Amino acid sequence: MIKYKNISKSFKTKRALDNVSFTIEKGNITAYIGPNGAGKTTTINILMGFLHPDSGQINHPWGSNTDIRSKIGCLLSLPTGEQKLSVYDNLVFYSKLYNIEKENVMRAINKVGLEGMINHKLFSLSSGYRKRFEIALALLNDSELIIMDEPTANLDVDSKKEIIQLIQKLKTLNKTLFITSHDLHFISEIADRMIFLKNGQIYCESTRDELLKQFDGKRFRIRGDISKIKKVSKFTQYFEKENNGLYLIYAADRKQSRLLLDEVKDHVEVIEKKELTLYDIYSIIFSEKEKLEA
Repeated sequence: MIKYKNISKSFKTKRALDNVSFTIEKGNITAYIGPNGAGKTTTINILMGFLHPDSGQINHPWGSNTDIRSKIGCLLSLPTGEQKLSVYDNLVFYSKLYNIEKENVMRAINKVGLEGMINHKLFSLSSGYRKRFEIALALLNDSELIIMDEPTANLDVDSKKEIIQLIQKLKTLNKTLFITSHDLHFISEIADRMIFLKNGQIYCESTRDELLKQFDGKRFRIRGDISKIKKVSKFTQYFEKENNGLYLIYAADRKQSRLLLDEVKDHVEVIEKKELTLYDIYSIIFSEKEKLEA
């Protein structure tokens, strides 16, 4: 549906995006993952037409003369709406502002389950209902593509579950979703495909199952002298020191797991061994912490 082709963007001496290429598939939920400063916001701003890339191009199905912003719904992490107006009046205001048919207001309200809240002032809404309002706003123009920036931020457990169900419902309505989030549990629940962005470059792109096959190593919790592990290690590993004198060590694949066990068994006590989770894989990809290097 949307194809990024070799997109690069710099701000003075900082290269925000470096030859980025990926595809947002129609009807899929694509998660765009990376730490703060990785280039996620720049990617969205280029897609929305707020920024122009230094090089590369974006292909979309609406034609070169179409304002792409009229075809995209966007849920931003910044607060939106007039607090003293009702849910309904807010949506009517935005529909007039963007020349959207008024009939779309109730259609959007029904899609997100806000029928019983249309007369409530925006300031009175809980965080969960506030997020529903923001999603309704993104649906006003009945967009095929919806961009969501941190849709579960600041939500409690129950509200987060409701938003997950709502996003899954939108997929059944043939919506295409492009989502940025630091909430890896949420991502693992909803994403068809994950794109990891590191220092302005695509590190990897895969489904959750493909990712777990690629990173099929182990996470070890150990006790012992970490300096001895550094001396015998013939491969790079990430480790984290815990407050109780234990260390977490990540082995990215089975071969590294085996080597790690063989090399450290005479120096440390292995307290725990587990399969890697999505959180562990994130740590391996993005960790700026110490590495065990020969």
